[in-house]
Amino acid sequence: MIHDRHGFTLIEILAAMFIFSVLLTTLFGSFRVLTSSSSALGSGSLQFEMAQGCLSRIVNDVEDIFVSLPPSYKQPETGESPDPYRVEGDISYTGGNSFSRLRFTSLAHVSFDKQQQREGVAEIVYYVHALDKGDEYVLRRSDRLYPYEPFEEKSTDPIVCKNVQDFAVTYFDGDGNETESWDSESSEFNFSTPRSIGVSLKIGDEDAPIFLSTKVHIAAYREKKV
Repeated sequence: MIHDRHGFTLIEILAAMFIFSVLLTTLFGSFRVLTSSSSALGSGSLQFEMAQGCLSRIVNDVEDIFVSLPPSYKQPETGESPDPYRVEGDISYTGGNSFSRLRFTSLAHVSFDKQQQREGVAEIVYYVHALDKGDEYVLRRSDRLYPYEPFEEKSTDPIVCKNVQDFAVTYFDGDGNETESWDSESSEFNFSTPRSIGVSLKIGDEDAPIFLSTKVHIAAYREKKV
């Protein structure tokens, strides 16, 4: 006698369940990889935009630089206060690492106080600061109107960039020579101001950092004393 089969055997059911589980594992594994990649790309894009915005802010500030020019500018005598509109660039140390620090005066003042919307020539200082944890660095921007008190780093200064790995400023004179520091009140630089300033910024994760750089040509500059 011949009987019709109206179901599946236990072996067939187990085989089907095994194949289905393999497909689910592959599907969700691919989904996790895709989600992780999208998250990484999104984070990288945000950090790139932050770095780009930071460099744009620096460029705007430097392009509006204000310097003392002859005959109003006079070479400082011994013991005299330095020119308030000087350009200074040096290396600062924070959290066990070294970074560039840039100080100059500019017409690009930004006020966050709606009650005191003053205008004028601002002292602007860019410097890297280590957060309390000590494992993260941020780039801050100090912006103060005249009269300029002695500069001090403050935790209230606005952060223009986070996750900073390196911040380097290079100064160029009229002959194209470059240096990592500058002091327009020093005879070493013949009491002149730089003709252009280069800025490089490295941020993000150590495994996949973001590196941007730019160079700003300065329209208002003081030539070397002859």
